[in-house]
Amino acid sequence: MSAYLLPQNDDREKRAAELADAASKYKYNMDIGIPLIDSEGPDDANKLDWKIKIFALLLRLRKNVQAICDKSGLKFQEARPVRDIPRLVSVLTSGGDTVEYFTPDLGFVASPQESRPTSIKDYTDKVFVDRDHNNRGSAPLPEMAHVWDSDLTFAYNFLAGPNPAMLQRFTPQTKPVDFDLTTVDLGSLSEFGGDTMERAIREGRVYFVDHTDLRAIFAHLPNAPAPNAAPRTFKSEVSGDWKYIYAPYAVFVVPPDGKHMLPVAIRCGLKTEGNHIYTPKDGYSWRMARVCMLAAHNNHHEVVSHLGLTHLLIDPICMATRLRLHSRHPVYRLLNPHFEGTASVNIGARTSLILPERSVDRLVGSKIERNYPYLQEQRLGYSFRGNFPKVRAASRGVDDASLLPNYPYREDAALIWDAIHSWVSDYVSIWYHSEADIRADYELQAWANEINDIGKVKDFCLSGGGVHGRDDLIDLLTMTIFTAGPQHAAVNFPQGREMLFVPVNPMAGYAPAPMGHGHTEADFLRILPPLDVAVQTWSVLNLLAGVNNTRLGDYRGAFLTHPVSEAYNLKFRANLLMIEGKINSANRIRRGIYGLDYVHLLPSRIPASINI
Repeated sequence: MSAYLLPQNDDREKRAAELADAASKYKYNMDIGIPLIDSEGPDDANKLDWKIKIFALLLRLRKNVQAICDKSGLKFQEARPVRDIPRLVSVLTSGGDTVEYFTPDLGFVASPQESRPTSIKDYTDKVFVDRDHNNRGSAPLPEMAHVWDSDLTFAYNFLAGPNPAMLQRFTPQTKPVDFDLTTVDLGSLSEFGGDTMERAIREGRVYFVDHTDLRAIFAHLPNAPAPNAAPRTFKSEVSGDWKYIYAPYAVFVVPPDGKHMLPVAIRCGLKTEGNHIYTPKDGYSWRMARVCMLAAHNNHHEVVSHLGLTHLLIDPICMATRLRLHSRHPVYRLLNPHFEGTASVNIGARTSLILPERSVDRLVGSKIERNYPYLQEQRLGYSFRGNFPKVRAASRGVDDASLLPNYPYREDAALIWDAIHSWVSDYVSIWYHSEADIRADYELQAWANEINDIGKVKDFCLSGGGVHGRDDLIDLLTMTIFTAGPQHAAVNFPQGREMLFVPVNPMAGYAPAPMGHGHTEADFLRILPPLDVAVQTWSVLNLLAGVNNTRLGDYRGAFLTHPVSEAYNLKFRANLLMIEGKINSANRIRRGIYGLDYVHLLPSRIPASINI
């Protein structure tokens, strides 16, 4: 008997009993209003290689945490010894909080005055402590620290940074009601001599990112200095200062015959609330506006693009696979490696990371309880089919490279999508020889309906439900694999590269948005994160991005017993090797343009699953 069988070709009664037994180990959890796996089953755990990597990472992170305590001059409320051997033994033997032992949240800096940076240099000297003069150690200074103040770096963040799929082309139909771009004197900016905003709009060279909907997560707390302010808390203690989330709008323009877009205007809130439009000519006022925009963009990244639209989107697909497909089903065998570790890390996030006063709550600008309804709305409203990468790019008007050149995420994502689509097409052709085979696969039909109706993945099924044919199945499987592997890589691993140095990518502001003009360096430093937040950012984001385990295309020998599948898999891996070469070649050009390359969609860096 083949190791893989469609249900219509198997012993139906025996198969149903085995599937029911396997499914009995799972149930849904609705704690945050989104269907998720309640507890992991036998196929869900991370393997030994992952556990070894995470332990090695924790040792490295703890080294810099201890160096910060010993050498930075900062005095924290919760500093802990690194060599507490009895506690370490207890943690390792009893399954205690290993992360808390190795990378504890040190709390606030004891003196509020010392928590504030006096210059940007404080972020390098007091956070990235364990490094030598060659930048080697457990805390090397990231490349972004050298280019943080560049408008080109700011633009790069929206093309190849942590949240790279939010850009949209400006048209009369998409413009905001109270943002009059014609007031921006484009020709007065050095890169746009002789250009006008009217001409740029007409030629399709104007793009924007709109985070005005983040007003939905404003805390509106009594006694707060503003509706968008929330207190900084740690273990129920209040620091006495405030963090802020903003609802800004940023505009970018590609110069005539230009190689890349540049930012030209930011407004940090509604015009009716007194918010100004700032341009690159506005000095520190412009720098503060950039912070507001990045804080909103990165808040959205952590809550929606990363957590909501990768982790919490794949979770119910994994759940339906466990409930509705027998482990001998070819689709189960294809998808199973793409779910390795996912339930485990998602349960950890739900029960620790995203709880009030824990890691995410400490770092993002919004109060975590306000994020839950917004996260639920964004996740449940996300169209599975409407966000196939090429479909999304076209719908947002960012698919034309002649109008928007050198968009690394768009270019690399398209290459990876095509390779996955080709592999899945080959794989599906082995098992489904006709459309009738799809219709007869009652497990497959139940799987799709479970995801759409119970898992609440919008538009997973077309009208009428189920899987409509081989092409439909190929698209669904391609998007599932793309989300679990490449898309998660694109939004997760920038945390350990682009986001470690908080002046370039803060997740919150620490002063109200700028009003008027003439702001100073002191004003700019006040809106940046306190040093305790910078330290916790370094620890948490290094942890979230510090383990890169499993590899896209590597099915851990799953197809060795099926020669045709193995042959197609080898073809897929060869395609990924060719794509690696193409991206490396493109990166040489990108470095010449941006001073940075884009590594997060290199196939050699894409895990098969969401396992961190």
